[in-house]
Amino acid sequence: VCIVGSGEGGGSGMPVEEKRRRMGSKGWKKMGWKWGVADDAWKDLGDPAEGLGWQWCQVRKENLAEEVVESEMRFRALRYSTDANPESAAGMVLTPGSPAPVDSVSWLMESTSVVPVLRAVLREIQVEDFHLRMSLYPGLAITVYFGKARAQELPGPVVSDTCMSCDLDGLLLDGVRGANATAQLRENDLRLTSRDTLLKEVTGVRVWLDAKARNMFIFTPTRHVESLFAMTDNEIGDLFAEISRFLQAEGLDSSSVPALIINSGQYRNHAHLHVKCRIAGSTFQELRRQWSDSRQTQFQQLWDYSYAFTKPQLDDVLQKAAPSITKVFVADFYDSSPEALASLREHVMSFGQVKSLDVVQAKNIAFIDFETHEMAAQCIAGSHRKTFGTCTPYFWWSR
Repeated sequence: VCIVGSGEGGGSGMPVEEKRRRMGSKGWKKMGWKWGVADDAWKDLGDPAEGLGWQWCQVRKENLAEEVVESEMRFRALRYSTDANPESAAGMVLTPGSPAPVDSVSWLMESTSVVPVLRAVLREIQVEDFHLRMSLYPGLAITVYFGKARAQELPGPVVSDTCMSCDLDGLLLDGVRGANATAQLRENDLRLTSRDTLLKEVTGVRVWLDAKARNMFIFTPTRHVESLFAMTDNEIGDLFAEISRFLQAEGLDSSSVPALIINSGQYRNHAHLHVKCRIAGSTFQELRRQWSDSRQTQFQQLWDYSYAFTKPQLDDVLQKAAPSITKVFVADFYDSSPEALASLREHVMSFGQVKSLDVVQAKNIAFIDFETHEMAAQCIAGSHRKTFGTCTPYFWWSR
């Protein structure tokens, strides 16, 4: 087991020196992919407002083995400092400084900042199919992943007769698994509805527990809308302001929230626009201990329900990744005790020959590389809700 305590080596546990050696003006190669971005590729995204400005750059990724091209756009917020400049007309000039702002959760309340930035991001990407990740700590950054080849591989939203974000009395299983999924239910099975996941409703916004009982909260506009492009400025502002209010009420700051996620187009599993707010695994467990008895019961119901109906089937897992992929990604592996590590190692080796097992403790993640695609698929299907020490991580394909 390779344990990377600092996380500096990246997801694969590659030493920093080796990473730098491979870096060059044209990027570097890793796992069959080639990409790179020069320092001067960053461009200004509008004018800095009140000392906070944004820059962006585009990265093109090419899969050297499969001839698949994906794109990535990175947007970063910077504090701008004001320096004296005798040559300028006003005698002052703004220069980019450190990443900003530190308190990203509070920044989400500022609709006059959030809305223009998201509108500018949408203008730059000009695509409906994308995965948007808003990182809140450290600093504030947005990364958008997209690409026709990638989008064509994805199944898109689940087809259901009703919208689980609109119809509070609709059966939850239909929203998660699709139309006619309730045919799987037996006579005495629990029939949860969308209302059973609802935490809060304010004007224009609903807040939910995750229907699959993952360590996240879900935020949706009350109006049925399927894309950021279709939302009004007021709706976007209200949505992110409520995210900020809710997180602060729960006692969460930006260091506790790795990212806000918005999937669009074919990248979605659910048609109604929703923002996933993933909480760090150990933080979420501590948060649960502070919940009221009613919310504890609500979450436990979802946990039991989703265990029975969201367990991945081997055939489905095999179809979700190309046969050449043998690597598994493990999220929320936050227990770094020797017992948890030994348990993980014993578990993954039960599925076949393991070429490498890398644990990045600073990021609470792990990567497992198997000898074959089939072994990796069996590990994913056989690790659903498996507990190691105090954590119950999530297993899926690593690209």
